[in-house]
Amino acid sequence: MSRFTMPRAERSHSTITLSIPSVIALILVPLLVAAGLIGTTWKMTDRLGQVKAAIVNEDAGVKLNGQQVPLGRQLSGGLIKSDTQTTDGRTISWELSDSDKASDGLKSGEYAAVVTIPKDFSKDATSYSANKADKANSAVINVRTSDSAPVTDTTIATMTAQAAERETNKTLNSQYLDNIYIGFNKSANSMVSLAKGAKQLDNGAASLNSGIKQSTNGAKQLNTGMGQLDKGGSQLATSGNQMVVGVKQLATGINALDVNGQKLSKSGKQLSSGVSQLSTGMTQLGTSGDKLASSGKQLNSGVSQLSTGLNKLDKQLQSSSSGSGSDMDLSGLQKLKTGADGVAQGTQGVYAGLQTYQKNMAALPDTQVQQIVQQTCKQAPAECATPEQQRAVGVGVKAGAAAAAQGLEQKDPDSGVSLMDAAKQTNTGAQAYAKAVGQAVDALTKQLKQLPEQMKQLQSGVHQVAGASSQLSSGVSKYTNGVSQYTNGVSQVARQVPQLSSGVSQYTNGVSQYTAGVHTLNTQMPTLTSGISQYVSGVGTFADGVHQSATGVDKFYDGQVKLSQGASKYAKGVNTFSTELQKGSKQVPTYSAADREKLSDVVSTPVNADTNPMGTSAWVVGLIVILGLWLGALAMWLVARTVPSRVLTSSKSSLSLLWTSMSTGALVTGISALGLTVIAALATDLSVGRGIGLFGMLLLVGAMCMLVNHALAAWLHAGGRFISLLFFIVAAAVGLVSAVPKPISTVHSISPLKPAMEGVTAILSGSSPTFGSFVTILLWLVIGGVASLLAVNRARRTSAAKVVGQVA
Repeated sequence: MSRFTMPRAERSHSTITLSIPSVIALILVPLLVAAGLIGTTWKMTDRLGQVKAAIVNEDAGVKLNGQQVPLGRQLSGGLIKSDTQTTDGRTISWELSDSDKASDGLKSGEYAAVVTIPKDFSKDATSYSANKADKANSAVINVRTSDSAPVTDTTIATMTAQAAERETNKTLNSQYLDNIYIGFNKSANSMVSLAKGAKQLDNGAASLNSGIKQSTNGAKQLNTGMGQLDKGGSQLATSGNQMVVGVKQLATGINALDVNGQKLSKSGKQLSSGVSQLSTGMTQLGTSGDKLASSGKQLNSGVSQLSTGLNKLDKQLQSSSSGSGSDMDLSGLQKLKTGADGVAQGTQGVYAGLQTYQKNMAALPDTQVQQIVQQTCKQAPAECATPEQQRAVGVGVKAGAAAAAQGLEQKDPDSGVSLMDAAKQTNTGAQAYAKAVGQAVDALTKQLKQLPEQMKQLQSGVHQVAGASSQLSSGVSKYTNGVSQYTNGVSQVARQVPQLSSGVSQYTNGVSQYTAGVHTLNTQMPTLTSGISQYVSGVGTFADGVHQSATGVDKFYDGQVKLSQGASKYAKGVNTFSTELQKGSKQVPTYSAADREKLSDVVSTPVNADTNPMGTSAWVVGLIVILGLWLGALAMWLVARTVPSRVLTSSKSSLSLLWTSMSTGALVTGISALGLTVIAALATDLSVGRGIGLFGMLLLVGAMCMLVNHALAAWLHAGGRFISLLFFIVAAAVGLVSAVPKPISTVHSISPLKPAMEGVTAILSGSSPTFGSFVTILLWLVIGGVASLLAVNRARRTSAAKVVGQVA
């Protein structure tokens, strides 16, 4: 039996077949390229200590609260110990250096990067602590990379410097934010204390409002009583005026009666001397006697009624004098005045207290602030551990006090009146109320004190008139009896003239008594008239005083109503202020030490990137593997003939002749695909199943690379190899960076390496190749195979001269 031998391709420009070492060399080309490139990036973070960078610390530090703060030294230490997720926790080799040595090392490539910390770094980094925007500056560090160091080294050094910079910023921001949260806690405590004070003020305002309402109800009752008293005084004054008119009429009648009595007495005397004329005038005298008797009866009845009325009036005045003398109780009026003054003083005290409270809270003395800070620090020592925290507590106390002072001036959205305005209006109303009550009480007291004296004079006059009226009644009675006797005498005289002398004598005596009584009454009438006039004057003064008092009390009641309304608004405003302050005190956030620490860390670094450590990525491995296969195919057709030398004389088919050239390439491709699969699996920790899938994909891609490169070399020779090299360069460029120029991206879009890179990378990254990339690879495989077969067919068609030359 003959031994099977695989045909081998011939050397380029020769008829000698490729030797075994040459085939081995072609197999090793992609394997060595891939192993070398992948090996340099595999577990690169374990060797980061070989990357050197320099730190130039020129920072002068800064003094804060009497302590030196060297942030430049801290940043230098952070750089030396810095690591990132990208570097898998490893650090590069940082060295402290001066400016000249760092510059020399940067130029020579000894240092991949140099970080320079300027002189004012600490000063600028802590400038925010003064809380003045115009003096706050961002600190700057200078990071320079070397043009003589590898790209990855400078990138890693820059990333490490940025990580240290972020950590320093995080530390400073955390401290600043922690102080802010402590200030929130102090503000919350101040707001709670302020809310308690506002609650007490609210309770006091409610009590004041209740007391003023009670006072208003009392003023209403007083106003009603004074109105009734004013009405009674007016009626009493009207009755007094009528009494004066009646007394004057009585005086006129008494005076006329006295005059007539004198005339009657004179006539009686004439009667005694003119008895001789009696007979002739007896008839007329009898008639006159009857009339006189009738008049005497009417006079007697009128005098009796007058006497009865005066006696009753005298008794009434005597009885009233026992309860309205100098011992009149005026303490109620004085209590009213004292109560009004008390209300005024109370509202004035409230208003003055609010003014003092507002003034003190708006400009809280440093001594009181310090006392509050000390008390707070005693209760919470952990929150006052540093002077900065103590100052933050003081700032919170002053801010809370200023907010409270401003709240007193805040106007109510419904009434448009602030708490201070309501207190001022309440105080003004209370002062006017106290003044009106004082004036009314003083006037009423004065008038009531004069009233007993006036009533005494009235009682004396009425008593005298009552006594005179009794005498007048007695005189009139005697007069009436005398008239009766006179009439009887006239009758007797008419019957018995001889008894005329005796009757006339009796008549003269009766007339004398009557005249004396009437005259006595007439002389006492001025006293009665004067007493009645004084009484009426006193009643008028009393009525006027009562009217003025009623008017004052009415004004007092109106003021009291306004005061009550103001007090209600004031109480409502204080209640609103207290309620809103209670709500506000509950809304101010507080933070525990753990909360402050967590919030400070989160706010200072709100976003953290979770990145993969630097290493050999699936894309890099895929790129290297594909470029290795493509480079192996290119090398294959650089050293081997694309078309067999006996193509014109051979009787084999074109497909057999193509296989003669491709057999060696197929062997190189299969072994290379297997070796590259092993290398890629080790670099990316592929499972066995995915390793088998990767091997199949590399066989397909390797076959495509071999056929496409064979077709390019067979048809275009050197030009085809240049195109292949161009595809290699473009794929490498796109694999390193996506932001390539438009011509390069255009070439890559039509390159057969593009779908190959996509398919292999998909398997290495744990996913499946897309249908489009798989079909595109097959399409390039078919195109390469057809083009290669056509190239062999073209080589079999030639002229006779070329055949003779080839045979020879």
